[in-house]
Amino acid sequence: MPEYRRVTPHKLHEAIDEADRLIIRESPMPESLLLFDSRDRGDLEGLKKVFALLEFPQPGVFLHCMCTGEEQILLYSKGQETVQLTNHHGTSVRCNLWGSDARIVHQEKWLAWLTQHRS
Repeated sequence: MPEYRRVTPHKLHEAIDEADRLIIRESPMPESLLLFDSRDRGDLEGLKKVFALLEFPQPGVFLHCMCTGEEQILLYSKGQETVQLTNHHGTSVRCNLWGSDARIVHQEKWLAWLTQHRS
């Protein structure tokens, strides 16, 4: 089991605030198709708006979907990758900022944002 780190949505929001580039790939697989690439602050702010996450898990509870995930979102700041985020069935996300998958509160908003940002 990966190291336990509590889901902290505010850390993701801080990373989005610092980001200057957003990439969406078809999957987390190394040679997956590039779907979207933007340096537009509006795209980053839109991502921040759709991310209402439950501060899950509670102490001692760990959520981990067994699939590799669907779309992967990468955030960059000053040319350095800072965040890797993977969509899991539109209901949760995996993020390198914490140890457990996190449940998405407004799944419809999240899926609409993803659909809108696929080139």
